[in-house]
Amino acid sequence: MRATLGGGVLLAAVCLVVFSAIGRDAPFAASFGSVLLTLATAGGWAGLYLLSAAGWGTLGDRLWAGARAIWLLRLGFGLAVQLSLAHAVFALGLLSSWPAISILAVGWGLLCRALLSAGRAHFILPSPAWWLCAPPVCLLIVAACNPPGVLWSSEFGGYDALSYHLQLPQEWLAAGRVHPVEHNVYSYLPGYLEAAFAHLAAASFADPTAGLLADSGWRVSACHFLHAWCTVLAGWGVRCAVLSACASDRRASPAEECAGWLACALVLATPWMIVVGSLAYNDATVVFFASVTIVACSEPRLGPVRRSVISAVLVGAACGVKPTAMLFVAPVAACLLFGQRRMHARDAWRMLVVGAAVGSAMLAPWLVRNAAYGGNPVFPYFSGIFGSAHWTHEQVARYASAHFAHEGLLGRLALLAAPIGDQGRGFAHTQWGLFAPAVLVASIASIRTGPRIGRVLVAAMAVQLVAWLTATHLQSRFLLPIAATGGVLCGLAAATAIARGGSNRAKKIVCTVFAATVLVQMALAGWNFARQNDGMPNEHLVTGTQGLSGTLFRDSLRRLPEDERARVLAQSSDWRFVNLGLASGETVLLIGDATPFYLRRPVIYATTWDTSMLGRLMREQPDDPRAWTRAMRDRDVRYVLISFPELARLAASEWNDPLLTPARVAAWAHQAGATVWRWPHGVEVPMKIIVRLE
Repeated sequence: MRATLGGGVLLAAVCLVVFSAIGRDAPFAASFGSVLLTLATAGGWAGLYLLSAAGWGTLGDRLWAGARAIWLLRLGFGLAVQLSLAHAVFALGLLSSWPAISILAVGWGLLCRALLSAGRAHFILPSPAWWLCAPPVCLLIVAACNPPGVLWSSEFGGYDALSYHLQLPQEWLAAGRVHPVEHNVYSYLPGYLEAAFAHLAAASFADPTAGLLADSGWRVSACHFLHAWCTVLAGWGVRCAVLSACASDRRASPAEECAGWLACALVLATPWMIVVGSLAYNDATVVFFASVTIVACSEPRLGPVRRSVISAVLVGAACGVKPTAMLFVAPVAACLLFGQRRMHARDAWRMLVVGAAVGSAMLAPWLVRNAAYGGNPVFPYFSGIFGSAHWTHEQVARYASAHFAHEGLLGRLALLAAPIGDQGRGFAHTQWGLFAPAVLVASIASIRTGPRIGRVLVAAMAVQLVAWLTATHLQSRFLLPIAATGGVLCGLAAATAIARGGSNRAKKIVCTVFAATVLVQMALAGWNFARQNDGMPNEHLVTGTQGLSGTLFRDSLRRLPEDERARVLAQSSDWRFVNLGLASGETVLLIGDATPFYLRRPVIYATTWDTSMLGRLMREQPDDPRAWTRAMRDRDVRYVLISFPELARLAASEWNDPLLTPARVAAWAHQAGATVWRWPHGVEVPMKIIVRLE
């Protein structure tokens, strides 16, 4: 068994070396050294955050007394409590170093107390099947070491991270408070994980004006790793859920252990999990909470009320991380709580009332904050009932239209399986690989021969699919919570097939087919990584955020002759030109683009759903473009960065302000001032320009 453990560690080391060497722009030693350094610093800091969460989780030990997956429950419950508590504290205007470090210190203290009182622990070596988890985890680590803006093509280089997942923590750190801002509607979402990103920066004594980009920018990677570790925990949660479902009242057999690790590996190797898990997104955290919810709801040693309380904490936190968890995690909890065994109506009502109260308490920091700022506690949702805050009716209608599907029922069903490839909007997307066929086979097997919990999980997954079809805008990534239910179903079906397989040959066939599916997923994930950034996924691995923002080259640029410096700036990216070519303190207005994360100058921007400065001026002075320019200068705007492709894309989707058409913006920019930068450089009709207002 020690050889098995050592072999797995050796495999992980080899995978880390291989993935670090793919598509790099620096010597291998520098690339691999960068991975190790980032893993130790950023990964270590994110790990300490989760250890604090485990400490907070020990406060709930009485709730799961007698349960087996104690550490998983501690991590899930503790992370939920820590996220909600920190959000409440920071919303009160206490987003600074000492309150942030105090929250973590309490968690570390609680963890130490639990470890000291636990007595001697006995380490049980895992099944050899855990080897299959090593390659996807190593790929996840290397991808997380890359700066945002490079990976992945399906996410347009992590556009959402640059627009709000990382940008909002920057603004909150500068303000010293977690609060909504009218130019970014995503600040009105709960943002529990975004507040955790700010927590990582504040607790590490980052300069509030630089925020996550302070020093070398390592805190950005810490945000990546916080989500990456949640991805790994999601896989572990799926394994624990499989074992809980298979052997609720006994120790799991070696075959069941093998099935649990194979299910864990299947989830981790699914390309979508690696894509979102390596970015500062929030999807994988929802999958983690979903997996822990399945464990809590299927634990027979817990009474109904205790299961309701635990699941309500987890579901509430999942909704605080991503509101769509109400559609994808809450139904799973409901199906498992009420569908596994018969219960008296009084017990059912008690569970429902207690669960609703606890879940609402978990979301209270968000609800109170939103109500105080905009009057609508759940803005931008239910605007017709609670009000539209600062938005007009046109903005409400445009946002609602863009976030719901317009296809008919048959068209929506078709999107689940077509088109196959990178444009797939359902399970046919390349980054799902073989996950959907595997879950389909497992579902059929569970319905025919599996235990009752398998059929309940199939019903829960059916509710998730109905929610995706009817209440979302049908994006493939929004199906990710099914990774928890589907992964558990696959593990459960495999364990059942092994138990009833009879001959050793039949059992080996089941394990071999499952392992082969995992290997295909891993191969697909590796290929998907290798093709990113035109085959150079690790191009910015060494230079990191400082290279993308340009701050790494500031000193060398200053030493260049003036004409050479101007030539280099003219050929640089928009982020580098703004940071290196414009005077410090000059305000830049973004039009079309809404990803100001790397810009180290004062920036004014608005998401496509919010009111932009130019759009507002167009309405105030519809026939006087020069008045728009004067008004901008009066507001200290000196430069304007315009992205014409983004304006065209948003206009074609009918997502943008109808006044901000590419032609009208171009006509205004032509007379507003001089163009000081254009991209691509030297072309007659550029895609992006920077205009100096005159």
